[in-house]
Amino acid sequence: MGKPGKHDPVLKSSCWNRPFSLGINRGDKMDGIYPDKNGHWVIDKRYMKERIFERTHSANRSFADRILSRRMVEVEEGVYNSWKREFKTVAESWRDNNLPEIEGGKSTQVRYLSIVKCHLVPFFKDKCIGDIVQYDSLTGKNQVSAYFELNAGLPESSLKKHARVLRWIIKSVYKDFELPPIVYRNKGFYQDRFLREDEMLSIVSYLEEQYRPMALFMAYTGLRLSDASSITWREINLKTRFITIRQGKTQDEVKIPIVEKLMDVLKFKSRIQSLHDDRLFQFHLNSFQRAWNRGSEKAGHGWARVHDLRHFFCSFLLNNDVDHMTVATLSGHKSLKVLKDRYGHYDDQTLERAMSVFDRILGLDSRKSPAVQK
Repeated sequence: MGKPGKHDPVLKSSCWNRPFSLGINRGDKMDGIYPDKNGHWVIDKRYMKERIFERTHSANRSFADRILSRRMVEVEEGVYNSWKREFKTVAESWRDNNLPEIEGGKSTQVRYLSIVKCHLVPFFKDKCIGDIVQYDSLTGKNQVSAYFELNAGLPESSLKKHARVLRWIIKSVYKDFELPPIVYRNKGFYQDRFLREDEMLSIVSYLEEQYRPMALFMAYTGLRLSDASSITWREINLKTRFITIRQGKTQDEVKIPIVEKLMDVLKFKSRIQSLHDDRLFQFHLNSFQRAWNRGSEKAGHGWARVHDLRHFFCSFLLNNDVDHMTVATLSGHKSLKVLKDRYGHYDDQTLERAMSVFDRILGLDSRKSPAVQK
């Protein structure tokens, strides 16, 4: 028998073009696992009337087998359809359908949306819900545990908000989900340094011109960034010299007198009001945050955040003998305890002024003790 030529029908058969290896199981569609053109395993299997389809993006057959086994268990438990959805898709659905129903006002919804966009989605990305909630048999942990271990340095109050939002999102498709135990290492806000007025004004001087009024407004009203960025002229009365606004976080109304240092800024802004936008400031809060960060670095106070303008307001008043009740009323703090815990440390001048009461009552010079006078 002669050597087959290039036009031999046997060589034209498609079987010659199929991949093969010596004794290695390449898989096929009958197994429910087969390689794609890049050699990555694809799962495509019908099990208990449910189609399991998933691209593993891996050339490791053992890994693909484990994925298939896991998915088959999910089908048996009746959770496969919800578990196979990607976290990002579920988060978007929650944002559109559930977020608008959450109480607390616009600022609360903005805060929760920021947690989703800036923290949760970047971490979980396109992972399936099943991969996120399932516990590893060796470590006893899951992806949710890994997320909270990575962010353990956040203040407890902030991390609890993350936990709340993550739980809402996952439970929107998987009703039986429960959070794993969370360890809160940072028990709260312990700041012992606040901006002095000269430091605050130094940072303001480094801001671009359009952002300076916003910084001064926050410093001399104590309003949070979300409230200051959305305030309208209807809430500002230049004749009575009062600002009346309902805070987004607490939904409580606060009434703040307009100080002289702020009056010139507001009068200038009133002359350039927009006919189509009643807001006092017409730029996005993220642009202001970036401008503030640049300014604080240039001024040599890189530790100061935008929220430190609110802290400046409260600490400045307390260090100038304004009582806690009045400061709480102006700033909108519901709890005096929170106010005292956060701003309960005074500067040296305030402490000296307090102790000088003894000298005034006794008629003694503040630098001389009774023993010295003898």
